[in-house]
Amino acid sequence: MRWSNDSSTLPCKHPGVTRPASHGSSVIPYLWTAQKCQRMATVRILLVDDFALFRSYVRRILEGHPEWQVVGEAVDGVAALQEAEELQPDLVLLDIGLPKLNGIEVAQQLSAIVPSSKVLFLTSHCTPHIVRTALAVGALGYLIKWDADRNLLQAMKAVMAGKQFVSERVSGYASYDPT
Repeated sequence: MRWSNDSSTLPCKHPGVTRPASHGSSVIPYLWTAQKCQRMATVRILLVDDFALFRSYVRRILEGHPEWQVVGEAVDGVAALQEAEELQPDLVLLDIGLPKLNGIEVAQQLSAIVPSSKVLFLTSHCTPHIVRTALAVGALGYLIKWDADRNLLQAMKAVMAGKQFVSERVSGYASYDPT
């Protein structure tokens, strides 16, 4: 499923960037500089989760942040790979427990299909083995769903900056060695 730009944004003169259409009740004149537009560059997101209510919840969190744009959604692993290939997202928010192909398998294949995409796992799985495996396949982030309201934006910013982000409740698992 694909989503178009929100009607509250207008195209900026710079490709791939949007600017607010209005401020209050008046339209903003064309005073947007390249520098301002670069700061507001839109990160294109593919949201992958089989639970529709959770996808809706994530979209609600992102609504007030025009720098984050959900460009597509997928409900299973196979659809996620197809959407990623077509949409070429900057960031993939990926659940692990998906039908048809689990999130870890999707992340492994994403690196070949869309090597520039970054992966942030957004999942309820919190065992040491799964956390380590998810990070080992190239994901930069691992956020437990229960922490999304507090940490989703922070996690996304870190991952897009090339930094690792792991939910506090599983942070010790990232380097956990049971032997």
